[in-house]
Amino acid sequence: MLRCTLILLCCSLGLVPVVGGAQEGGGQPGFPGPGRQVPRNPRLPAKPSKPHAQKPPGKDTPQPDGGGAMDWNNPASYLPPRSELTQSDGKQLDASWLQYNNFVTTLYRGLQPRRDEAAPESIEWSYRIRDVRDFALSHGQPYVLYISDEQRYEIAGEGQEAWDEYKQSHGGTSPERTIFESADVQKAFASASLSLFVKLKHTPRIAEKLSVRANTLLIVAPNGEVLEKFGGEDCTPQRVCHYLETDFKNQFTAWSERYKALIDSDSAAPEESQPAEKQ
Repeated sequence: MLRCTLILLCCSLGLVPVVGGAQEGGGQPGFPGPGRQVPRNPRLPAKPSKPHAQKPPGKDTPQPDGGGAMDWNNPASYLPPRSELTQSDGKQLDASWLQYNNFVTTLYRGLQPRRDEAAPESIEWSYRIRDVRDFALSHGQPYVLYISDEQRYEIAGEGQEAWDEYKQSHGGTSPERTIFESADVQKAFASASLSLFVKLKHTPRIAEKLSVRANTLLIVAPNGEVLEKFGGEDCTPQRVCHYLETDFKNQFTAWSERYKALIDSDSAAPEESQPAEKQ
């Protein structure tokens, strides 16, 4: 039993038993004699390594020409070193890289929203003229009056969320955008200091009273005088922006001078003569 245990122990330690016959120095067959060192299992020569794909260079891997570390975020760092390129190859590489760079730049710009397509803010509407008429006159502020068609009355100038909800509840369709969905128009209103907005629904009564059709924009002086009107197909962001940036200031200044002169003339009018008292 002890012998079997020793045999298993020797095998686990890598000792090679001698097969057949006694060894020099005596001893039992299959085992070295006393005083002889037990030989270990000789090491096999290392196997040649199999070819494998080279790992991609990391950030700390120098370029072949010692030009610095390659960067995963910089495709240009993987270009061949200049020292290994001929003049013609260098020119071809420059042209290819320029073409690639222009393509990426164009693609990036194409994915950016246009300035006019940026999500506009909602307008702070009043829904009755009398809500702003007295305030406009007392503060000398002009205001904007918009006559909307029935389809867009609930969503015109109400922000992107209102349009998204309308589209979702109408099978993925929505009407044409109004000028109040243009960021350029909203910016032009702010630059012209127009901050009072009234929105009315186009009805036969409104059409008769104001002589307007649906989708009409009116720029109104504080006393109710219409300074400019954009109706129907003329009510476009381009036309409105052009007017606000060029003619509006001059028109409002001219109105202010006329109105001031009218007020001054009324205040300077002589009072009616009183009848003379009888002696």
